[in-house]
Amino acid sequence: MPRRLIVRYASASDLRAHLDEAQSRGAILLPLADVPGDLAPLERLELVVSAAEVGAELGAELLQVLAGVGLVVRILDHGTLDPASLPLLGSGSATPPQVTLHAGRQERSEREQEPRESAEDEQEPREPAEDEDEREPGAKPTAGPAGSSAISWSLEKLTAEWDNLGTAERVRVARYGNRGARGVVLRSNDRTLMAHLLTNPHISTEEVASLAGNAAIDPAALRRIASSTDWLRSAEVTRNLVCNPKLPMPEVERLLRTLPRDELVRLSKSGRARAVVKQAVAKRLKSSDR
Repeated sequence: MPRRLIVRYASASDLRAHLDEAQSRGAILLPLADVPGDLAPLERLELVVSAAEVGAELGAELLQVLAGVGLVVRILDHGTLDPASLPLLGSGSATPPQVTLHAGRQERSEREQEPRESAEDEQEPREPAEDEDEREPGAKPTAGPAGSSAISWSLEKLTAEWDNLGTAERVRVARYGNRGARGVVLRSNDRTLMAHLLTNPHISTEEVASLAGNAAIDPAALRRIASSTDWLRSAEVTRNLVCNPKLPMPEVERLLRTLPRDELVRLSKSGRARAVVKQAVAKRLKSSDR
């Protein structure tokens, strides 16, 4: 019997936004502070989601456990829920859900079976507002509920203290930080954080393109970019993916089939493209001339 996650959303539009993210990016992060030590990747989960009058049970698969942060999961089955029937989120970012893990294979104590009611326990990192994300680097953010978290620090303090941050706090910065904070994460070249940057709701296409061209990128993050129809609409993202030596040739060839002729010509003259990539490009160009 799969373990059950009780996932409560503030509104149906927040649920819709999370499901749309899961579809476009391949996975979502469910915030959960206390993660059992016996949870393992690829374990099947049952998500009992609710939002206002909406409720459903979704099938999911655990991809990664982030101690002190939460669970990265892939949605496998929407059950009776039709995401397209849910209202779209207006301006701003979706509010993270409240998540409670119920026992599946093992008995839990009475204390663990009761939903937590403490506001302190349920508090999640605050996502920056739109205007906060565009704040000038170094400008001190306004006070918020995450005041003691690194995501509320000025750019100067974050840069100075970065090496002293623990893994969980670095993940929070990658997932919720504004543009300046994301720049600190990018410059750190910590490959374990790159997949988390891709889940940041404010990440720009320019930043994704930078990640796509980074030869040190984590392969899982590279695959996530290469599988996103939204990001592949950018010719720069696709070019950087094709030129990245970490991307397997079958994926390179798939992407080349999506590029117009002028982009293929540009790649054929690029000094960044590998010889094998240029050979594939030449083959595509020759095929299009017939």
